[in-house]
Amino acid sequence: MLGVVPARGGSKGIPNKNVTTIAGRPMLAYTADAVRGSRRLTRAVVSTDDEAIARVARELGLEVPFLRPAELAADGTPMLPVLQHAVRELAGSGFVADAVVLLQPTSPLRRAEHIDRAVDLLEATGADSVVSVVEVPHQFTPTSIMRLDGERLRPYADGPIVTRRQDKPRVYARNGPAVVAVRTSVLERGSLYGDDCRPMVMSAADSVDIDGPEDLASADLLLMRRIQIPYRRPDEYQRVDIAQLRPGGSYRQLIEKRTHPIDELVRAHGRIPDDLLAPRPCPTCGEREASLELEKDHMRLVRCAACDLVYVTPTFDEAHYKTVYRSSEYQEIVRDLGIGSHEYRVQRFGRERVDLMARHLRPARPSAASAWI
Repeated sequence: MLGVVPARGGSKGIPNKNVTTIAGRPMLAYTADAVRGSRRLTRAVVSTDDEAIARVARELGLEVPFLRPAELAADGTPMLPVLQHAVRELAGSGFVADAVVLLQPTSPLRRAEHIDRAVDLLEATGADSVVSVVEVPHQFTPTSIMRLDGERLRPYADGPIVTRRQDKPRVYARNGPAVVAVRTSVLERGSLYGDDCRPMVMSAADSVDIDGPEDLASADLLLMRRIQIPYRRPDEYQRVDIAQLRPGGSYRQLIEKRTHPIDELVRAHGRIPDDLLAPRPCPTCGEREASLELEKDHMRLVRCAACDLVYVTPTFDEAHYKTVYRSSEYQEIVRDLGIGSHEYRVQRFGRERVDLMARHLRPARPSAASAWI
């Protein structure tokens, strides 16, 4: 199973796009990670016409056995002849693959598991090809799309306009594509997909395709979410000065005034009432699929299936938050605990956390993190 990573030079929208920095690394590095982690690829090569990109690829551990000719590296060059060229070049040196997996560097959220799923599906179905797709948001389905007729809006497709999301058909689009697994015999017949093309559905977060600066910013955020910062050892913690943190005996006053509102609700109802809670998708990428990490008092900590963010769902609804945070009691607590200890909190907790992140995040990020305080 041959992986081919097309990475030509001369991109216009984002200069040097295939090796531009994203989350502190060259974009090509994320495809290199996926290649190394794949259990199904026998070999993977980079097809490029650019010596600088070839050098970066080799530094990342990718193989660059040939340079692509200039006539196959123009803006309008289709992908089919690029793959055919790679197959011929390797066949000339004795490597013959039954199938090729196309891996665009501009899909940095694609992981090894996506590659392996595509190859597994290709073999299990006997299809000509497998292509990665993403579900189209309901507002962009054919029944929702409109066109301009002079100054009037008209339905783009024939038939009635469907407004309810639940009534709209589920449709899919190629997501770059991030992965295409295609049999070599299909390429030899002059087709990229063949007659029997099967879908491999990916989440919207994993389907980010870098085309412009906005895509770059989205992918940067999602990739940063995947960076794991280890727990601190006990000797890494700084001591807390209680006198500065709780000035003027304010903590004792807080305890005398009230307990935590969640404790009050659970004590009164045995649980947090459902009418105060509202489920929510991942606040970073919008994905609704998540796995449970921890549950307490009917508040669930879940891990997003797409970007790995751990977040709380359901949460109190907006009306409840407004009631709590606008209350005079809460404002008094903020005044007692917040204003009096603000400078100490910034130095003790804010700076310490930025320093911790700076040790584990990649070099491009700490200065940005420092600006958050």
